[in-house]
Amino acid sequence: MAQAAAGNQQLAPVAAKKQAWVDAHYEDAKAVADKYGVTPEEILGIAALESDWGNSRFAKKGNYFGLHAPVQGQTGSVKIENGPGYAATFNNFRESAEAFMRTKGRLVVGVKDPTEFARILQDKGKFGINIETGKNVPGYVESVAGTIRGLGAYKPRRR
Repeated sequence: MAQAAAGNQQLAPVAAKKQAWVDAHYEDAKAVADKYGVTPEEILGIAALESDWGNSRFAKKGNYFGLHAPVQGQTGSVKIENGPGYAATFNNFRESAEAFMRTKGRLVVGVKDPTEFARILQDKGKFGINIETGKNVPGYVESVAGTIRGLGAYKPRRR
């Protein structure tokens, strides 16, 4: 019983982090999703994982999707440490999501299944690829799909 209580206390910060993510980005994700025929949860899920829930170096520069420069709509670029090239920078989440859908969205337009969405992005969109080996990262599709499904439980709260 004590272990279950400890487990619930550890889950509370995770749930709060996910709720804060949805609250911060849902409106922008929905606007972009509606425009391109995907779900807001798909956009939020891929962005969450690609940006470490907004904590990555690139997310702090407005790039929540790990998009490489050059890409339409970018405001600048930063050198990728330990990797080739540059990552695009953006003013905000919405601009980053728009750029993601313009560049990779054609691959997933109308795809509503989280596993199919993630698999297409990995197989054709070059997401979830190890930059050193060029091979698919094991478990990436399942991780993205699970995050997308899990975000469906969160509803945006009014700001």
